[in-house]
Amino acid sequence: MTRASLLKLKEWHKSALRSLVAGSAVAGIVALTSLAISPTAVQAESVVNGVVLTASAQTVTARSQDLDIATAPMPDLAVNVTQTRDLVSQGLVISWTGGKASARGGADGASNFLQVAQCWGEDPLNPGHADRTTCQYGTPSTTGATRDNFMSADKVAAQDLQYSIPDGSDRYVSIPFKSVSGEEVNSIENGKISTTVNANVNKFFTPLTTNVVNYAGSSNGSGSVKFEIQTNMQSPALGCGNPVLSGSKASGQPCWLVVIPHGDSVSSPNDYNQSGLLWNNFKHAISIKLDFKPLGVRCEIGSKERQVSGSELVSGALASWQPQLCQGATGSAYVLSTGNEQ
Repeated sequence: MTRASLLKLKEWHKSALRSLVAGSAVAGIVALTSLAISPTAVQAESVVNGVVLTASAQTVTARSQDLDIATAPMPDLAVNVTQTRDLVSQGLVISWTGGKASARGGADGASNFLQVAQCWGEDPLNPGHADRTTCQYGTPSTTGATRDNFMSADKVAAQDLQYSIPDGSDRYVSIPFKSVSGEEVNSIENGKISTTVNANVNKFFTPLTTNVVNYAGSSNGSGSVKFEIQTNMQSPALGCGNPVLSGSKASGQPCWLVVIPHGDSVSSPNDYNQSGLLWNNFKHAISIKLDFKPLGVRCEIGSKERQVSGSELVSGALASWQPQLCQGATGSAYVLSTGNEQ
């Protein structure tokens, strides 16, 4: 928030207080509520085809991200995300063009579709791309959506060998999940398939808590899907939005959004029925960095307080502004006092 915005906010508060003192409680409520819902209070917005795009909306193409565009299932894919900065626990709209018409059902399950997941780490070998071991992904008994697969040995990518063990003439491949705390969940233990650990259902996420989108298809190669962004409050294993201090300033820990395209081949290594985390599929993923607002209020103990009287309706707005207000020129904590509402 700029200094000009903070000064404007201060004036709004003064105006609201004067209105309340004069007995015009409704006017104060309306003034504060108008500021709370105004999109320009946070960042500029525009509407395209009925979808609200913020100033931080991004469009990323497969040709700019795919690590092996020559074998890409959707080389002309372009993905748009409605917001990538100042994120909280919220919904986003992910839309795309340049894909392929989807098919669903039948013995082979589905083809030409996208999957969407949230990850916390960056791939150290491929900067600018998410680390697949940090993705909240894995739905048991769902074709093409688990963290593990039994595969013909000749289809296992070299990058997956470290996550695999022999299983007769085939191999079992399981991509472990590493939480932001450093804990790891792995379905392979001591060179064998674990009888007690399932990477798809673990203490960090389950089919009931995960936000992964297992299937997003379209009839003509273009479409959209809503995606739930989770902060550390909803998914501690990802840690998105955790405060990261730099001097007296705090920012939210960033995370990654990944869009994984599945094609229509069952004969080539990038089999669409196999896990999206397997390298032959994940190397085609589009990764988009997400910046979060820092969670919590970081006002110094003993800092000045500014009393604001008004409706409970604006308490959420004040809470969301608090981190910036505390770090502003005045360093003040704004405290909302509410009364009985008629």
